[in-house]
Amino acid sequence: MRSVRVLLLVLATVGGLIGAVRLVASGSTATSDRTSAPLEHHPLVGTWMTMTVLGASTYTFAPDLTVVAGAPIASAGAGSPSVLGAGIGVWAITGDRTAHATVVHTVTDQDGTYSGTLTVHTHLEVSADGQTLTDGSPETTLTYRDTTHAVTEVVTPFRYGSSLMAPATGVRMTITSLGFPVGGSGPSPSNPPCRFPICPIP
Repeated sequence: MRSVRVLLLVLATVGGLIGAVRLVASGSTATSDRTSAPLEHHPLVGTWMTMTVLGASTYTFAPDLTVVAGAPIASAGAGSPSVLGAGIGVWAITGDRTAHATVVHTVTDQDGTYSGTLTVHTHLEVSADGQTLTDGSPETTLTYRDTTHAVTEVVTPFRYGSSLMAPATGVRMTITSLGFPVGGSGPSPSNPPCRFPICPIP
């Protein structure tokens, strides 16, 4: 009889250990889920209408950390006009309302001939209500490369603060609101969109 009680005690102990292991595993999975869950709810996720010195452009930041960006036509100043293709890239969370995104655009001349790429490293901050964003970071850079992928120019548009270059801004797009500024107007003929850094400062 004593051996039976010992056997039952051992079985109960083993069962308890198995239950504990399952509980720990379940807790670990729940913790993992809680760790990954905020990504989908980061305020940058969504589609934005942004306004920059180059003009209006749309950006979509997906929960899988990819970015798709539209692009306006950019003038090369004294040179011939250049056209930016749609941008493809990735983004990373840097804070509860901040992120760093890297987007690559192809660049062609006015005849459609490939002339290189533009890589934009942007540092974004979303407002507390989650409806607007800005980028005026001195760390934001625009890197131009030629057809051999050699770097030809690196521009930091906000290096000297917003006193010289207005920050890029964005508004979250919805079905009923596209995010265009109310009563806003486009660049005047005497101040067309331009390629950094050959841009007139207002």
